[in-house]
Amino acid sequence: RQQQNHSHNYLTYEYERRIPLEVRYEKFGKINATSIAVHEGNQNSLRINQGEVLLEIEASTISYTDCRIRKGRLWKELLTLPIIPGVDVVGKIDQISRRTSSKSGFRKGDRVVSLVKTGGNARYMRISTDQLVKVPPHLRAEEVVCLAETYLSAFQGIHYGESTTSRYKKTSLSGKSILVVGALTNVGQAVVELAEIAGITLIYAPCKKKHKDQVFELGATPLEKSEEEWMPLLEGKIDLIIDTTTDLESEIRNYFNALQDHGYYVLVGRSKEDVEASIISEILPPNSNYSCSSKKPDKMDQVFHYNVFEKWDLDIELCKRDLDHLVKLLSAGLLSPRILDRISLHKVKKAHEILEEKRLKGFLVCEPFMKSKSRAVYL
Repeated sequence: RQQQNHSHNYLTYEYERRIPLEVRYEKFGKINATSIAVHEGNQNSLRINQGEVLLEIEASTISYTDCRIRKGRLWKELLTLPIIPGVDVVGKIDQISRRTSSKSGFRKGDRVVSLVKTGGNARYMRISTDQLVKVPPHLRAEEVVCLAETYLSAFQGIHYGESTTSRYKKTSLSGKSILVVGALTNVGQAVVELAEIAGITLIYAPCKKKHKDQVFELGATPLEKSEEEWMPLLEGKIDLIIDTTTDLESEIRNYFNALQDHGYYVLVGRSKEDVEASIISEILPPNSNYSCSSKKPDKMDQVFHYNVFEKWDLDIELCKRDLDHLVKLLSAGLLSPRILDRISLHKVKKAHEILEEKRLKGFLVCEPFMKSKSRAVYL
């Protein structure tokens, strides 16, 4: 099978060869110490149980989340080595029993998307039908796969505290204002896209001077990185602050004073274990011109930690409904994930090396059955 991408490069695939190739590593650590490489998987591991399907994977992601897992910074005590990276998957159901099909409504050949902790950078994977959301056949796998972690995080972040009935309306957040910290991250860009779709017209984003044009092109109003420049104008006026910076170095106090009395400050991508109490204590520093010292201590109740994997585990039905909504938005042409490159399994290690060196603005997508490519866009 051949497929043509946006740059008119021909991509060659080998779906007819049912070799269960996979990327995996044997130990946690930096890229050079983990022996991450392509291997042929065990055929026995692909035998499905009741309630499971065998997924033929069309696309998965290579992400900073994968790097954090590999370094042992996420779920180290929960995961069993060796590990196959890849947290977003799109594919077709290759095997499903009659009983499972009858109970779940899924059929062989159905396209689906899911969020997983591991296993995406492979040609096949076993997965429970409870984890799957259907995908229309006309959508591009490399775009759909960007929805599961990134766009779902953005969508649930901006709708934090919103009812499940109103969140899918075009005017669900009409009249609201939002401040996006880290607007040029993948999640930040998705937040701006989804905020506009939800009816938010006042979208602000602090950034460096050199990034102002990029932020403006996203659809947000760029603000000076230093809050002293704009805080007098926005103090107490912002309904929602979305912080997508997961490096734990952003200072909440720099932006918190912009929040109105009943607003939310949502730290997207972080779990409670990630964030030390000292970060929250920054909300009430003793001496700062535009700190939150004027705010009451109960304002700390307006700060929330949100992590899409935790939410997936706690309320998967809501997550699947939200993900299904995102698939519909993509189908309607309202979402535009920025794909930096589409690569084979053999370039996943190189992708990890690049992700360790720099912060990329866009998605790296692995297509496990890709055989060759006339030219690499990024790798």
